[in-house]
Amino acid sequence: MSYRLDPRKIKDLRSKPRIYIAGPINSSGTPSKNVVAAFHAGNVLRSAGMVPYLPHLNTFWGVQHPCSAEEWLSHDRVWLELCDAVLRLPGHSLGADIEVAWAKASCVVVFDDIPALLLWASTWTEDRPPPAKETA
Repeated sequence: MSYRLDPRKIKDLRSKPRIYIAGPINSSGTPSKNVVAAFHAGNVLRSAGMVPYLPHLNTFWGVQHPCSAEEWLSHDRVWLELCDAVLRLPGHSLGADIEVAWAKASCVVVFDDIPALLLWASTWTEDRPPPAKETA
């Protein structure tokens, strides 16, 4: 299959809400189902005009270049603190709980369901994001 890239169709999404998706990968359920759940959530957010970040993609990187959970979390924290909000997916995950604590400490709003996040994002304007809440 050949892919053709049309530079005129590349959108500037820098002013759109950046959403970090936090959720279980290995700690509950199965990794494949958890990654699929993150992909689904990310696609919903992307379709709604947001820019999701899925640390779950690191599972593919980790297959070829394994490292500790602490190292992944150290990298993820950099991206989390650049985001405007966090979506916490259901399921037990110490890593995701740590990410939520970091988000709250950095005044990044945290949501535990997509409808509330979509409502929050609906008030987003390019020059003024909606006010942060401690948790929604």
